[in-house]
Amino acid sequence: MALLLPTRRLLIAATDGGVLRCLLPLAAALRGRGWTVGFWSPFLRDRLWLRCLGEHPLPATRSGEDALPDALEPALELRASVGGLRFDERLRRHAAEQWRGARAAMQRFDAALVWNGGELQAACVAAAARAQGKPVVFLENGLLPRTLQIDPQGVNAAASARERIASRWSGAPRWIAPVAGAAVRVAEPSLLFRWSATALEWLEASLHPERARFALQVRRRAIRDARRRKRPVPGDRASLPERFVFVPLQVHDDTQVLRHGGWVRSMGDLLAGVRAASPLPVVVREHPMDVGRADLRSLRARFPEFLWTRARSLEECLRRAAAVVTINSTVGVEALALGRPVVVCGECVYGVEGLVHLARDPEGLRPALAAACARESAPAEVESLLGALARELHVALDRHRPDAAGLERLVNRIEELLPPPAPPAGEPEAEALSAPVLSTELVGALS
Repeated sequence: MALLLPTRRLLIAATDGGVLRCLLPLAAALRGRGWTVGFWSPFLRDRLWLRCLGEHPLPATRSGEDALPDALEPALELRASVGGLRFDERLRRHAAEQWRGARAAMQRFDAALVWNGGELQAACVAAAARAQGKPVVFLENGLLPRTLQIDPQGVNAAASARERIASRWSGAPRWIAPVAGAAVRVAEPSLLFRWSATALEWLEASLHPERARFALQVRRRAIRDARRRKRPVPGDRASLPERFVFVPLQVHDDTQVLRHGGWVRSMGDLLAGVRAASPLPVVVREHPMDVGRADLRSLRARFPEFLWTRARSLEECLRRAAAVVTINSTVGVEALALGRPVVVCGECVYGVEGLVHLARDPEGLRPALAAACARESAPAEVESLLGALARELHVALDRHRPDAAGLERLVNRIEELLPPPAPPAGEPEAEALSAPVLSTELVGALS
């Protein structure tokens, strides 16, 4: 009689449709290692996609009354600020439904995996797992192209790896080549059809013809937005100054800005501080994902003395800048890799004095920027930072095109962070969590 090992059960919070093309192959790879994997999603569209791919997403809500845990207060405040909602009882009732659904789902699993964890839905799953004494793994885009960050506490400035990275800058692994002084490919934000699972939209439309019209409208909107992002502004045709301070804007409502921005509460705050502190001309690059979403025109009118660019290459701006000012963007790591000094105004993993110049308040921006313009970043520091990121936080995997080797690395890291549990004898397996009907090859073809 064969010995049956206890199955490890992982609940994946599918709260961002744009990362399903990574989470679905990850689920298949985990099942190949003997895991039982389930999906939880409160969003109708994502639940439909998951069902089309043979998954059985768990219900998003449960009836009953329950008080919200204190751990959800930051996510509630974030949800209210991002959506422009009033922080009232309606929002709390909505959060209570998500909380009850997540808590009920977590009773059938040993651990949870969430993307980012700052949004309300993902925060509910993380809080439900922790309330039941179960571990959580957080995933997010990495600080370097084609990487993911993974941590048991949080992502970006909330990661448990933050302090370890600051103290262990040595020994870059082979998969990251030394980059100081070498050509580095700086990844531009995804445009056109590399957006929120377009292929899955069309799969849904083919299986549900009544939704074809909606899918066509979504596709047309994606094309229109992509064209708008590529549309140049007057500064794109101007020549760059010989020496300048470069300010790449971030997405205005990103959790990086809202939760870890420090004294910077908006892009206007950042630009006002730079205007008062910069000894050189300033070049500002609009974030492509904010074109059409944020009021960038009023920002350009408020700071007409800056050179504004939209279509100019990010790498060109980084290479020619005397210094780069950021809140906490991943562009800061790319700038360091290209040998540019960086000023950080918020909180981030790489915000370590000596590696970057920290501006902890508006008054500190002037001396930090003056010091940055007077020096170059040290190559040894950059290589050590990349090594520490790889050891403590990063996994080499392109979430838009996940490959077998990258998925294996990610599964290995997950198994390091989630040791096998010791469930009570005779505990039943999770129900309605069969493997997907569609193969992983088809999932890859969709992306």
